[in-house]
Amino acid sequence: MDASSPVVITTEKFTFGTAAKDLVALKNQLDGLDRNPLGAVLARHLFPDFMGNSTIAPFTFADFVLPFFNSQRASFESKKGYKALVATSMVVGESWRWRPSSLDEDEKEHVIKKAFEDFEKSDASRAQGECASYSYIKPLGIVLAHEGKNRVALFREKDLPYIPAIVHDEGYPEAERIKIFEIGSECFAVLDDSLVEKVNGAYLAKPLLAKYGIKFENKWPNNYPKLERVRKAFAEDRVIKPYGTPVVDFSPLRLDEEVENTYVDVSILDINGIILPSWKLWAGGCCLWFALLASAKFAVVFPILEYVLTFSLGALSVALFVPIMPILKCKVKLLKERPYWHHRFEVRRQIESKKDGQDHS
Repeated sequence: MDASSPVVITTEKFTFGTAAKDLVALKNQLDGLDRNPLGAVLARHLFPDFMGNSTIAPFTFADFVLPFFNSQRASFESKKGYKALVATSMVVGESWRWRPSSLDEDEKEHVIKKAFEDFEKSDASRAQGECASYSYIKPLGIVLAHEGKNRVALFREKDLPYIPAIVHDEGYPEAERIKIFEIGSECFAVLDDSLVEKVNGAYLAKPLLAKYGIKFENKWPNNYPKLERVRKAFAEDRVIKPYGTPVVDFSPLRLDEEVENTYVDVSILDINGIILPSWKLWAGGCCLWFALLASAKFAVVFPILEYVLTFSLGALSVALFVPIMPILKCKVKLLKERPYWHHRFEVRRQIESKKDGQDHS
């Protein structure tokens, strides 16, 4: 493919091309929020990275509305670029430096002319001068502006059908690999039943994602780690961060659940909710035990008294020593803090050792 025949990128071949263009148009409408103070406040609520008197960065927008876009980019990003004429309606831009209203007509014409001239000077491996550089999320039919973000609004204002740019293709996980769960005001996306990330803006891209084939559900599956445990992992920053996007791995959470639901040998006093008697009562009981033991030795001449003392001694022995003997089985998660961490460590070590043995067999 030579420089004289750039690729033409449009949504005509996409069955969900309208949904893709609608998402791009929505982004353009959101960019207009910064033109008044109340709109800027709303934008900050939607997008934490939003900067006042600016617009929302294309890749920030994609990360906010598309589950696993940033975290999986390394798996799909193409290093090889090509020259293309990109349909303006497909491009997500950003007027962070200037917007069309900042320029007079001569300046607008200069920007457009310069964009095409530098495109002609560029080759597929490198953009020259003011030539744009875009990323094309091919499976979804949308393009993110990397260099040449500000001109997108100008080309749209002038009804110019195409923007010249050096384009790099980006992939996206297959629809069947992703499930999205809308739980109350929260939105969780799960990839391959093993990774989860929060995508609170997925509702903005729901028409596109649904047409792509991703299923939206409102019930958390029973075969996943408990949702409370997932929330806690995010809150405690127990996450992996490819490309800065927090993602929680189900594997350690499943291991935690397996450990905490394992039965171990414990004493009554190891169980959470059981209160130790005061040391004075314990000491008094021990003194009474020794007193009964001594009395039983001297009561041999009185058989009935001997039986009573022996029975009392046995009953007191049970009351004093059975609570500290490991004669019960209890789940690790129901233990007090100290025995909990002791048994958690031991059980986890045993499970991991067993799994390592199975992997090597």
